[in-house]
Amino acid sequence: MRRLLSALSLGLAVLCALPAAAQTGQQNPQTPVLVIESERLFLETEFGQASLRAIDDQARRLASESREIDAQLIEEERALTEARPTLTPEEFRARADAFDEKVLRLRRERDEASTQLGRARDEAEQILRNAALPVLAQIVLERGAVAVFERRDVFIVDDSIDITDEAVARINEQLGAEDVQTGGVPVAPPSDDAPEQSDTESDP
Repeated sequence: MRRLLSALSLGLAVLCALPAAAQTGQQNPQTPVLVIESERLFLETEFGQASLRAIDDQARRLASESREIDAQLIEEERALTEARPTLTPEEFRARADAFDEKVLRLRRERDEASTQLGRARDEAEQILRNAALPVLAQIVLERGAVAVFERRDVFIVDDSIDITDEAVARINEQLGAEDVQTGGVPVAPPSDDAPEQSDTESDP
């Protein structure tokens, strides 16, 4: 989520130039500095939690399938070994080569499945970043802030400037668990107050 905060900082100058009237009348204190626990945006939002459950379910299914495949391969290897005395060297070599190719193919398929499982969280986090960016920009505007820092990077923090809970609640209004289940994930449209994200920006 550090990328999200970096993108957000790009629009702070624009937010500071907005009329002061737009930043008054809020219950939350006006402050130039805010902090956030960005990891919690994924761990505590409904979308993030549902994404993790879906990934965990898929991981368990993959592990179960792997155990079944391993048991099948052990049985096939045992049967091939027992059949060896009844086969010519050529027949045995052909069957052994076919078995080895099968093992390699299944190993590649499992490796690919594991890789896709890792990508699933990255994709879910990207969806959440897209939805969270305008939400955080609006909070920055309302608080009259000019900077947002990771809470863990700040030595002493007043809880009143921590916007994590507020961000989680607002993101839940835009993105929910049902969006993971249906696959139709709505991304919050960028508002006039939201900072633009650079096309050249890369993850740290």
